[in-house]
Amino acid sequence: MKLSRGKVGDWEKMLEYNRTDVLAEEALSRALPDLSEVELEVWRASERMNRRGFAVDIAGCRNAVRLAGEHAEKLTAEFHDITGLDTAGQRAKFIVWLASKKVVSRDTTAATLDAELKKTTDVNICRAIQIVRALGRSSIKKYKAMLEQVDTDGRVRGTVMYHGAGTGRWTGRGVQPHNYPRHCPPDMNQAWNDINSMDLDMLEMVRGDPMEFLSSALRGSIVAPAGRRLIIGDYAQIEARMTFWLAGDRAALDMFRDRSRDMYCEMAGMIFNRIVTKEDEDERFLGKQATLALGFGAGFVKYLVHCRALGAPPFSWRQVCELVPVGHRTDIYNWIVSDGWEMVKRHIEKPTLDDARELVLAKYIVNRFRDKYKNTVVALWARLETAFRSALGWPGMWVEANDTPVAYQLKDKFMRCRLPGGRMLRYYDPKLNGREMSAMASDGSKWVRRKLYGGLLTENVVQASARDVMAGAWLRLEKTEIYRDLVLTVHDELVTEVTDGCGSIEEFEQILAETPAWCPDLPIRVEVFKARRYRK
Repeated sequence: MKLSRGKVGDWEKMLEYNRTDVLAEEALSRALPDLSEVELEVWRASERMNRRGFAVDIAGCRNAVRLAGEHAEKLTAEFHDITGLDTAGQRAKFIVWLASKKVVSRDTTAATLDAELKKTTDVNICRAIQIVRALGRSSIKKYKAMLEQVDTDGRVRGTVMYHGAGTGRWTGRGVQPHNYPRHCPPDMNQAWNDINSMDLDMLEMVRGDPMEFLSSALRGSIVAPAGRRLIIGDYAQIEARMTFWLAGDRAALDMFRDRSRDMYCEMAGMIFNRIVTKEDEDERFLGKQATLALGFGAGFVKYLVHCRALGAPPFSWRQVCELVPVGHRTDIYNWIVSDGWEMVKRHIEKPTLDDARELVLAKYIVNRFRDKYKNTVVALWARLETAFRSALGWPGMWVEANDTPVAYQLKDKFMRCRLPGGRMLRYYDPKLNGREMSAMASDGSKWVRRKLYGGLLTENVVQASARDVMAGAWLRLEKTEIYRDLVLTVHDELVTEVTDGCGSIEEFEQILAETPAWCPDLPIRVEVFKARRYRK
């Protein structure tokens, strides 16, 4: 090994730095418990999958990059003609330009720009916003990232991090497949035939906005190599099912067992006062976010901010008037713009009256959810919070949350949470200050003290338990000859490669849907399909 010639003392500084690093890692090793035998095997399975990697359509990615580059040049020139700015990346200057057109924009996030698009009638403003949105799609950049990270055998490796989240769930790294757009073309194979065979003008004629189309087709860049096929299994509504299972809501669990019914559609139906089907994608999406976010105790402001961050269309005042009874509407609006305004400002920078009108519907939705599930889900929040508080006052003693298979114990500066499946979650240095509970957590770059409450404790237990269901299925798949070559996990999905002609959708579903011994009455449903290209 050749060492570069540095300044006098650099070598000693590096040695001292490394010595400190090793001591810190040693201290961490002493503080953290060893992995259980099961978890050690889950880690090994994760590493095997990362080393195996997934295959990528390299030629297709190059075509996608070429098409995106050509279209970006056209859009940048058009943007300059409209605004006088050199690029759409000059976001601060774009806000100033919008202000010159009497459009006040707090930022240029996707949600904010989409809201402005719905309000403005000026053709130039609309087109400028559309261009900024098109050129700002991070998903387009992932094509380049895959080409940069693909190995010589055509596979991308190391894209998943074991225990990336505190609940034990896997997170993405590298090309970040966890962040790929959720909307996909209905025929992914034909979409990629178009990418690989069309010039830009033809693509625009057939598919519309090229950037939006390329973004939606991103998942299809992950492929099965020649002679192989992908089998994708997705745990349907697993977090919602786990929430209502923990809460003991028998009516909700019976609904989940009925394959003709869909919880997210029914929740959306409660919101919109009409029948909602899976074809009503925007409405069902809001129903899904209500089921999940409100099931974890989100308030009305956080619910609206959460929906905006995920690209949900804004609530119009017409919708608010149609859905919220006039008496409730007036009372909620008056409370928001008076007593509730300071709380709103903590979550929304420079809120406007338009925000207040949207918040009326958000508040109404939260009220309806909490009223409907006050004896199950809302009661679950209280049970977990009460047990956590009690454990803080009785170090060393296990405190069970009433009517749940969850318990807490304070030991050696860690609050341990025993999950239904037996695995432990840990909260470091928990404290009780008056009525407020908190613990230390990482925000990615440093340790911070974070507030804890019943809804968040519920979210932690639900996500960790749903993860344990999938981890068990993963290990079962690895014991088979046909399905053991897992290549990817994304959220609640497992993706494996099989040899052409081998394996069946029914058998794969059966393996994933096997109910763990610790939750025999949990209604698990898995949606499975086989394809050459990965898709949602």
